Amino acid sequence: ANDISYSLRNFKVSFLTKYVGKQYIDNTSNDSRSLHAYWVNNLNLKYNFSSKYLTNLILQFSINNIFNEEYETNAWVYRYILGGEKYEMDGYFPQAGRNYMLSLKLNL
Repeated sequence: ANDISYSLRNFKVSFLTKYVGKQYIDNTSNDSRSLHAYWVNNLNLKYNFSSKYLTNLILQFSINNIFNEEYETNAWVYRYILGGEKYEMDGYFPQAGRNYMLSLKLNL
């Protein structure tokens, strides 16, 4: 993980990067049973201000997965035998593409 931030008075901008390497989804260590490595990058803008009525107000805007990376963070494999035949099912959990969040925090 990496966090590059710049602050100027009450304003802060942060660029956050996270790398996750290849992961196996079962104990076979088989490449066909693995999740690909991925990078996820987020941008965070934060502004703090106060007034005589508010102790602190924080306005924050985030752009998550700014490069719209397609990735899965986990998966499952289910194997079973039915009528003498072997079956195998697997499922993957894709994560959100680019998304935005605006938050406001008030301290009275």
